[in-house]
Amino acid sequence: NSIVQFFSENKNSLSPTSYGTALVLGDEEVLATEFFIRYYALSASLFELNSLKLDVIKSIDVLINLKTLFLSAKLLEDKWWSNAVNMLENKTIPMLIIYMNHFFHLSHAELSPSLGFAPVPGDMPLFGGGSLVISKHTVHKQECIQFLSWFMQDEIHDQYVMLGGNSARKNILSNQEIIKTMPWLPLAYEKEFNGIRENINPLGFSVNLRKIEFFIGKMVKKYLFSHLSEEQVIGEINRYLSENEAELMQSIS
Repeated sequence: NSIVQFFSENKNSLSPTSYGTALVLGDEEVLATEFFIRYYALSASLFELNSLKLDVIKSIDVLINLKTLFLSAKLLEDKWWSNAVNMLENKTIPMLIIYMNHFFHLSHAELSPSLGFAPVPGDMPLFGGGSLVISKHTVHKQECIQFLSWFMQDEIHDQYVMLGGNSARKNILSNQEIIKTMPWLPLAYEKEFNGIRENINPLGFSVNLRKIEFFIGKMVKKYLFSHLSEEQVIGEINRYLSENEAELMQSIS
């Protein structure tokens, strides 16, 4: 937030840019990520005694942090980070916090040699993106295994990473073309892809994180554009989590 304010004209009249960053507001789940990356910097979990509940004091700090950012950011009514990344590439904004695979486009841009990167504050980034899975109900298990075996071949997997995918395979680091194009990957491996995405609660129940993210994003946006207090917003979120806990968590045994 200090950097954002330094590069924002409304806080620093000598700033070379109008805004210090961009904030995507058009999608509740995308906006929820802004809440979560700050929440996990202060709190280890969405659960308290195995029940869904935000830490009230820390969540209040998160909302205050977000409101400060909101007041000095370029506000985008987009549903994804594409325009925000373009603004960074065009040097309209100097800084952006996003999933690292979105930097892939920038690795081929004019900006590339001067692009800096670092883990998020708190060193607990969000895991995002999709996964390759085999349904336990499939009748084509051998075909699935054959596909995964093909996909995990070195040559195929290298191409996947060079197209912007992420991989936990450490032999990726031996491919100098990949490292030259995506110099932030060694940092990710150094941190051992340390991150969080609470799709399962401590008792092994499946968590419908998408519904949780949607509601939190909706309440965060309402907070940013209204005079609701932080206590009111967190109280409403925790009330929703408590009243809908049975629906939001289901056994996967």
